[in-house]
Amino acid sequence: MDKRALTKFTSGARHAWPIYAISVSLFLGSGGNLLCAAAEPAATDKQIQAVRLEQVHYFLGPTILTVCQSAVRIDCTKHMGFAVVASAPDWKVTVYRDDDKAIKSVSLKEFDNTGMMPQCLQTSRPRFVPSPAPPYSFKYYGLDAKRVVNIYQTQEYLNLKGLAAPQVERIVFAAYRLPTGGGLPLRYIGTVGNRDYFSGKDLRGQRENSLTTSSVKRVSVARDFFAAPKNYHPASIMQEVVVSSRTRDQTVDFQNVFEIANPKKIGENKPGK
Repeated sequence: MDKRALTKFTSGARHAWPIYAISVSLFLGSGGNLLCAAAEPAATDKQIQAVRLEQVHYFLGPTILTVCQSAVRIDCTKHMGFAVVASAPDWKVTVYRDDDKAIKSVSLKEFDNTGMMPQCLQTSRPRFVPSPAPPYSFKYYGLDAKRVVNIYQTQEYLNLKGLAAPQVERIVFAAYRLPTGGGLPLRYIGTVGNRDYFSGKDLRGQRENSLTTSSVKRVSVARDFFAAPKNYHPASIMQEVVVSSRTRDQTVDFQNVFEIANPKKIGENKPGK
């Protein structure tokens, strides 16, 4: 994979996802957010109730976010090929991928600070969008939601109360690196404030659909749905799980980014080594 291919991979949201994102935005603006949620499925001894959001993230691509009061799972398998799981009581965050059988677990505090990718690839946005007006309350698939708007940004999110624990919001915020409003993010439109890391293209000032949601529904899932797989080999850094070994081996630029992020290499590159 050459540098042009890598640029296509990392900036897919700016080229591959906008058409889909625009169609979803039109759906939201046409009253789709007033649809009622499907009837709640009955929970059993072997299953638990959860809420599932089907979304498109500017960097992660199509994602499926499934949450309940005591656990969270983020599936990014369509584009990136990995999943994130965490649950009470310790809320240890585990990222794994099935193709490489690779896995990496970190504490919630560490995940808060580092997320999954370097800032040069996935820039963090603040948790809250400032606005002179109070949030506008509305129903989204029958669930309580809020919208915040200013001249540069539009944010929509589900109220966390009754859906998930505060730790779930922390994990989603660290993984998405987009405003959550303290809830579960539904949509975010912002203004790009930097250049593309690989292409060097100046994107500053451009409007971007960073997150869209196409559906929210209540589901019943198996109790082990939020559990990490066993017998996978542990990775040394998170990025080795987020990006497949095949992509890393074929892309020199990703190898360079990983050299910077790898703590072992950081130690080797200290003065006097």
